[in-house]
Amino acid sequence: MKRITKIIIVTPLLVVVALIAAFLLWLFVINPVIWQRNTNEESIRILASAKSTDELAAAVGSLGLLLTFPDGSWMAIRYVDTHAGGCSLAVVRDSGGQWFTSRHHFCGELGTYHQQYDYQEMMREHGGVEHDELQKYPIHVVAISQSLDTARDQLLKIGFTTMKR
Repeated sequence: MKRITKIIIVTPLLVVVALIAAFLLWLFVINPVIWQRNTNEESIRILASAKSTDELAAAVGSLGLLLTFPDGSWMAIRYVDTHAGGCSLAVVRDSGGQWFTSRHHFCGELGTYHQQYDYQEMMREHGGVEHDELQKYPIHVVAISQSLDTARDQLLKIGFTTMKR
């Protein structure tokens, strides 16, 4: 009789442990892999379909950034993240046809950089006091590049990798 009681008690406990393990596996392994793949494919599709500067600006979204350089080239950085499961993905398309990616968690940094840049420009135009807050953002070294080649080099230095398409 004692053996049957132990089996009956242990079985529900094992089921609960197995369910918790399955949930954690889904949350921290399976879901992030699926999210990364789907988000990468969607970002590539959206950036590839943009044909004009206005379309590129829309394609990067509110968390992304469109950078233009003095030589007329550009980089469109689309960034998406989710704090549920800690998934982050930045996909970059440049005017020379190269693609880059990063899983670094930028949070709102790229969008904030853009707002801070606009504020600095407004201050310069109106003769206001400047406080160059832009240098604290890692993306700044890319944004101040004078050419696409330099921007690519800087992008790689801050942790992006070249993406094969």
